[in-house]
Amino acid sequence: MDVASGTILGKMALSDDQAKPKDIVVSRDGKRLFVAGGRANRVFVLDANTLEVITSVPVGKRVWGLAQSRDGAHLYTTDGADNQVSVIDTKSNSVATTIKVGDAPWGIVIDD
Repeated sequence: MDVASGTILGKMALSDDQAKPKDIVVSRDGKRLFVAGGRANRVFVLDANTLEVITSVPVGKRVWGLAQSRDGAHLYTTDGADNQVSVIDTKSNSVATTIKVGDAPWGIVIDD
């Protein structure tokens, strides 16, 4: 979407029928989009220019919120039905660790 004009520039179907996108984060370098797949239990990584799915990263159940570290090295997901946060290494596109949190986390903000 072009923020200034509010114009939708393109759309992309995700490769999982369970996907119900809940949040989107742009990588620090502007080259990738991270999309929380909701019931798909994964984060989709898209090319920001073509909107093609590069890969997807399995995380906990019902991934809703996303936040990125200041340096872009990590992406944090709220996995609501698993009561956890997954920490994704954005270089390898893999889960580095999970952190148990309170009931049904929805959103997340990182200030590192």
